[in-house]
Amino acid sequence: MKKTLLTLVCSMAIIAYLDAATIEWDNGGDGVSWTDDMNWTGDIAPTASDDALIDGFTVSLGSSTTVQRVYLGGSAILTIDPSAILTVSGFTGNDEGVEVQGSATLINNGTIAISNIEGGAKANGYYSKGTTNNNGLITIDGVGQHGLYVVAGTFTNTSTGSITVTNVGTVQGDGDNIYVDDANTGTLFGTLVNEGAITVTMTTGDDGVHVNDATTLINNAMITISGTGSSDNGLKVDDNGVFNNNIGSVLTINSTIDDQIFLENTGLLNNSGTMNLNNSQDVSLYVTDDGVFTNNSSGQVNIMSSSNYSIQIDANSKTAEIINHGTITVTGGNTDGVRLQENGLFTNNASGTLSITNTGDAGIQIDDTATPISTFNNSGLVSISATSSHGLEAFGTFNNLNGGTYQSTAAGSDGVRLRNAGIFNNDGAIDIDGSASEDIETDNSTFNNTANATFTPGSSPGDLEIKDDFDLGASTITFEINGLSPTTQYDQIINTSSANTINLSTSKAILDWGSYVPVIGDKFQIIDGSGMTAGSFASVTSSNSTLVYTVTNLGTEIEVEITGILPVELVSFNGKNTARGNQLSWQTATEINNDGFDIERSDNGFDWSRIGNVRGQGDSNSNVDYRYLDNAPLNGTSYYRLKQNDLDGNFDYSNTVSVEFRNEKNEITLYPNPVKDVLYIDMNSELENVEIQLFDSNGKTLWINKGSVTQIPFGEYSPGIYFLEIVSPLSRTVQKIVK
Repeated sequence: MKKTLLTLVCSMAIIAYLDAATIEWDNGGDGVSWTDDMNWTGDIAPTASDDALIDGFTVSLGSSTTVQRVYLGGSAILTIDPSAILTVSGFTGNDEGVEVQGSATLINNGTIAISNIEGGAKANGYYSKGTTNNNGLITIDGVGQHGLYVVAGTFTNTSTGSITVTNVGTVQGDGDNIYVDDANTGTLFGTLVNEGAITVTMTTGDDGVHVNDATTLINNAMITISGTGSSDNGLKVDDNGVFNNNIGSVLTINSTIDDQIFLENTGLLNNSGTMNLNNSQDVSLYVTDDGVFTNNSSGQVNIMSSSNYSIQIDANSKTAEIINHGTITVTGGNTDGVRLQENGLFTNNASGTLSITNTGDAGIQIDDTATPISTFNNSGLVSISATSSHGLEAFGTFNNLNGGTYQSTAAGSDGVRLRNAGIFNNDGAIDIDGSASEDIETDNSTFNNTANATFTPGSSPGDLEIKDDFDLGASTITFEINGLSPTTQYDQIINTSSANTINLSTSKAILDWGSYVPVIGDKFQIIDGSGMTAGSFASVTSSNSTLVYTVTNLGTEIEVEITGILPVELVSFNGKNTARGNQLSWQTATEINNDGFDIERSDNGFDWSRIGNVRGQGDSNSNVDYRYLDNAPLNGTSYYRLKQNDLDGNFDYSNTVSVEFRNEKNEITLYPNPVKDVLYIDMNSELENVEIQLFDSNGKTLWINKGSVTQIPFGEYSPGIYFLEIVSPLSRTVQKIVK
């Protein structure tokens, strides 16, 4: 149809910008349908050799078509119907295949297939600066620069949406498969939200996914990145970019040439879902400069078979950090499981578990000798097994904080090796066993033990081998004793070096006899070796109160000798859960002057109350069996002990046993879902100490309540996806709420 002069001038300007033959929407037909020729300049819809330009109009594509490129400008809205395929292919100019600008919107309910966009620095497959909602399929294959480039606005891949990207950077060589960036204005930032499936196959170009310059990628579903050819990092986040892997989501990265995850320059990655990092040809998780990786309590990170370090923190004297509240599992790899360098910081919080197995070098290496040194802070569980070298090698500082546990099993060399100015501050528990060399070698560095520190030599039972001078401080050491053979039937600390001394003058020992009953005259060298022992334990307590013993420092040995056995000899004390309640049973071998037993119960192992009594035999020289049924046990773990009372008023306590009882009535019902104004909660009355939290789709906490509640107001919240987490001593439930 005829056009005004102004329209022609605008069209010519846009056509010049597109640098190609362009067919422009002029709204001359029905004003809606792409396939109505009258809606386009020249009264013919664009073909495979044309570029389609829609500026400020609302258009629907109802059937399949092929063009060189598509440009949406102004307030244009393009909707692709479910049965339609929009093929964008063969554009050789220096511009995008699909370009959504400004206030424009593209809604894809069908298929967009982009390929062979082979121009220069601007030859991106899909360039989104406005709004995109993908409910269907987008494929991008073979572009000169970036595959999917979200430069501003919001790109949402919905729950029915699927995106696949491969073969990018074919001209520039540095194009990212998916690039989320800003518009260089300081005010326009791209946001990519994934509710569906994204698959990236790296063959050429640069990173699989790159989140840059204060932009955000939110994953609520599944992203899979695989790397081959000459590609770079699987996921790169830098310059205040943010990647949120939310509850229920899965990020999988396979076989990248460079690092699988690379965080730098204040890049942030928050994980509340699952991350699988497999077969990296370099580092699996690399955090540098001021990058921060946070694995939240629901987060699970699985790292397998890295060619280089599985986890590397290299702060370059800045503040790079990994913060773990959840679970990180490292399996295999050619070098260290975790490597800290130049002020790197790893914080494993109270709920955190770091498990490292079968690494090609050390489990953890803290590598700095100059200030500021790198630091590992552990308040949770660090478990290292079957490493080719040391479990922990520290030139820097390892703080095993109160509540923290450090375990090392079957290290190829030392369980803990300190070097140069290395420091190990122990305010928690240490359990080391089966090291091919020493369990602890300090190299005369600093190893501090506080009154909260505990040691468990060996493994049921075993030994703890120490080289170099070592001060046990005010720590507590538990020696398990099941027989007379050292390191196989009872725990032993071994001082391996004749030139060194173990100082134990302020430490405490616990003798755990289990069901084993020694005889008078039995001797146990709980500390042995060629080195000297300084002082003796400040206290030695026994789990068997009928045993009388002496503790003697023999220079290189600390020896426990049984010198007597008290009148009531308790052979065994056991508990188990039955259909009727918690059944306790115990047996005595001899009884003298035994009035009977008070049965005491505790919910924490410290505070006790009497729940029953069983009469004794007075005097007996044969085995006597006793039973007691707690028919109203505590929900959870109950601890039990016996208070044996003599007829003359004296008494002794038995060892403690624990019995688990679970009340399974923990049903939770939420309605209505989808919700409009109020969400109602029905919980079984047996659920106590409930904590309820409401999160939005970004993982932000919106509402929290401790204690039972029957309803949550939703009127103030916008339509969208929410997650409700309900935690009780019996269970943890996360449910998806739709408004």
